[in-house]
Amino acid sequence: MKRSIQQQLLTINQNFYDQFAPSFSATRDHAQPGATSLVSRIDTDASVLDVGCGNGTFARELVRTGFAGKYLGVDMSDNLLAEAVKLTGEPALGHFEFSRVNLAEPNWEKMLTESPYNWLMCFSVVHH
Repeated sequence: MKRSIQQQLLTINQNFYDQFAPSFSATRDHAQPGATSLVSRIDTDASVLDVGCGNGTFARELVRTGFAGKYLGVDMSDNLLAEAVKLTGEPALGHFEFSRVNLAEPNWEKMLTESPYNWLMCFSVVHH
């Protein structure tokens, strides 16, 4: 793919989430079945990296099940991250953090706060 086309697509995607994050978030209020089935396999003290966390749906599923480990959700949209923080609240257990990371930027992985992670989640990133 030409770099100019790639950049245009990335810009369109960024603009969409900048403009429509709250309404998009409203349509993503529960975890996908595949995500919910994974939660029971994650140790409560594990470290989880959620790439493309969006509005924190997976984080909320972890909170619901008593997760007490470390969670980092990363996304390129400041507005979706704001939704994630708002909707996740301040869980009684665990350490939940959300951070802006753009996977299209070189060396994005250097922006991560911890490594290695026990679990890497990446739901719906490629088609969004």
